[in-house]
Amino acid sequence: MCEIAGIQFTGRIWNAPVPVSFRDLRELNESDAGAIVIKTITLHRRQGNPNGWSLHEWGSQNNVALHNEGLDTTIKIIHELQPIKPIFVSIYGTEEELLKIVEKLGQLRETILVEWDISCPNAELLVDIDKVLPKLREACKICKLPLGVKIGVDTPFSWKDMFEMNNIDFISTINSINGTSGKVIYKRALINVKEWCSATSIPVIGLGGIENREDIKAFLEAGATAVEIGTEFLRHGVRIFNNPARLKLIPELYKHNIVQRGTFLLKSGTFSDFYIDFRQALSIPELWEKIVVQVLEKVRPLDFDLVCGVPTGAIPLAAIIALQCRKPLLLCRKEAKEHGKKKQVEGIYQPGQKCLVVEDVITSGGSVMNTVATLQEHKLCVNDIFTLANRSDHSRYGGIRIQSLFTLSDLEKKEKVVPPVNNDRLKLQKIMDDKKTKLCFSADVDCPCRLLSILEQVGPYICMVKIHTDTFNSFPDNFYSEIENLVKTHNFMLMADRKLSDIPSIIKKQCKRLKRVAPFSFVTVHMLSGREILDTVQDCGLSVFVVSQMSCNHNDWDPVYTRKAVQLSEHHPVVAGLIAQEKLSESLFHAVPGVGKGKNHRDASELEFADILIVGREIYNAKDPVEVVKKYM
Repeated sequence: MCEIAGIQFTGRIWNAPVPVSFRDLRELNESDAGAIVIKTITLHRRQGNPNGWSLHEWGSQNNVALHNEGLDTTIKIIHELQPIKPIFVSIYGTEEELLKIVEKLGQLRETILVEWDISCPNAELLVDIDKVLPKLREACKICKLPLGVKIGVDTPFSWKDMFEMNNIDFISTINSINGTSGKVIYKRALINVKEWCSATSIPVIGLGGIENREDIKAFLEAGATAVEIGTEFLRHGVRIFNNPARLKLIPELYKHNIVQRGTFLLKSGTFSDFYIDFRQALSIPELWEKIVVQVLEKVRPLDFDLVCGVPTGAIPLAAIIALQCRKPLLLCRKEAKEHGKKKQVEGIYQPGQKCLVVEDVITSGGSVMNTVATLQEHKLCVNDIFTLANRSDHSRYGGIRIQSLFTLSDLEKKEKVVPPVNNDRLKLQKIMDDKKTKLCFSADVDCPCRLLSILEQVGPYICMVKIHTDTFNSFPDNFYSEIENLVKTHNFMLMADRKLSDIPSIIKKQCKRLKRVAPFSFVTVHMLSGREILDTVQDCGLSVFVVSQMSCNHNDWDPVYTRKAVQLSEHHPVVAGLIAQEKLSESLFHAVPGVGKGKNHRDASELEFADILIVGREIYNAKDPVEVVKKYM
């Protein structure tokens, strides 16, 4: 736990400002990260270099040049996210733009901290800091927003006086050195944090090359109030923020049948393949004690005056929280008594006090919201609900934050396989996020000129095009340059649907020819020849989508082959995703062919698991291809 600008954080570790998808943000929101950091935004959409972020063994390189969708899109994302933890929003712009951004952020109900980015390596500072900082500080004060600064390795220490004079709430240092992040800058970043922590009493958030618990400890011992992790977050996902002691409880929950597999009818009237009953834990003191320790870590930073448990399963936990946090406990009946004082809420309280509502399991939210409604009728405020397990898809009910020890994904999923780094996969994810599309055009045409014509129309709306080059009747001399220009102009990637399956010497020749035809990033392969084909394609400089299932009718696909193909794919760095018809992996892209209208095609509404929708005939046979592709946006 830590505190910055009077805001309590449940943890001291969170993400650094790196490119993230909305799915990443949702996972961060559910994780043990103490906060969420949104990469630097501007007032309006800024076209920087959307493909300028790359991962390497030594770290990462940032040449994005402040590419972002602008403030309004960011606000929309925050609303959709329903965050249950503080959000740092890094900002950049002219004086007028900065003040407008602060004004709009100040209208949000979420807990926002403003971070002024004065260290971006790919953009010049547009204002005089000493003149604008006081105005920005005053604007944040009016909007009741904490203000910090993100500084670089070359920021003069003499500026600390200016920061202190303007009551800056925090300093973040250092994000990168000339755009380079990761372990390669670790030593310099640690020195920089030590120097700034020694020079000022302003809380310092340290970042730069942090990879493990030892690195985190070193930054905290150097004086950092909290730390941010970027490159390793991109490599391994949110699991690097999660508390191992909390996750270690999950196998014990299964062991003691607190979480059970099967078919169960829930109170909400829906069926589920697993059931959660924390009342069993009350009879296992050793386990209950471990659960309580983790619960207290979660609830202590919350702001509340009273505690009330939803009857009856949550009352024991509510009593422990109240006792350990030295807060009064309230008892809320489902209905008022018909005798005695006829009270529905028992306990000592004052109107306007903040009550933490405690539940054991939330599924539909009906029971907990009944308790909330009763407390509100008694003039009490409810800002937070805490539950041992949140089975719902909501992080808020009626604007009230839901804090949980476990989420549905914690308890329901198997241990997620984290795929090795694949830069083409990261680039494709970035394109999909920036363009808000998961549409791949399957260009099953035999005329290259027709292909170029269609791509000129649909290019702005797709993330990728899948091409069968061996069906072309001829190649114009300028085909490579023409399609390369379209790729750069409209920001999409190329997949060669070659379905490679041969010995290495032949595969090398086939890949070499493909790269002469067009600037392909991906090629499809069969896994009949095993891992060797992946190694060979990797040596040729292409990434892979593994054909694990086919969309054609009456195919003789072997489930054993599919399972083995997925297992090999999940652990090989050349694999970006699977060509599939169902959910097969938690870690790889699923590209689903055969999508569209008509006989033998699958409707997109049935494919929630699909990361990429592959649509062909419906587009290239349409009188207006743009009208078709927009339906899939």
